[in-house]
Amino acid sequence: MSLQHQQDLIARLFTDEKLRNDFSSDAASVGTAFGLDRFETDELKAIVPAELKFFADSLFWKRRNEVEKLLPLTRIKLGDEFNACFHRFASCFVPVSNRKHLEDAYVFCGFLATEDVGETASEAARYEQAKIEFFLYGKRIVFRRIRYGLFAEGIHQSRKIRYCLWLKLFNIWQHWVW
Repeated sequence: MSLQHQQDLIARLFTDEKLRNDFSSDAASVGTAFGLDRFETDELKAIVPAELKFFADSLFWKRRNEVEKLLPLTRIKLGDEFNACFHRFASCFVPVSNRKHLEDAYVFCGFLATEDVGETASEAARYEQAKIEFFLYGKRIVFRRIRYGLFAEGIHQSRKIRYCLWLKLFNIWQHWVW
């Protein structure tokens, strides 16, 4: 059919683990679903599966590292669970905006709200999601109520309620936590 159909399938194979598994077990059906004929599907099937998996894994780790940079507090609160949570998230979401890393981080925070990751990790994700919402969507004001002292350690990390406000006036932005 067209080079565009082949490129669409390759891009999806790199980013969608389930589609990669489906393609390895029944390439003809997947190729047909993407508008490819038998010859084009066979060409794509000739790509060594190990190479395909290696490249897909490298894209995953790049995504995870970029999200980790944007969510340092969430990363700390999740600890070793960060990788597992992000892997579950990445298998069901692919960003589409031109600010992919911010979109990835924002939606990942929403995903964590549906997971059982603990109260402090959930609150850290809510806080950082609000921060990203402020910058990603160009909002002038974002306000959040946070239930834990996320910025304190030890005994000070109580169930104290905190309020967070991001405000932008005349291209100057401010952030307060009280």
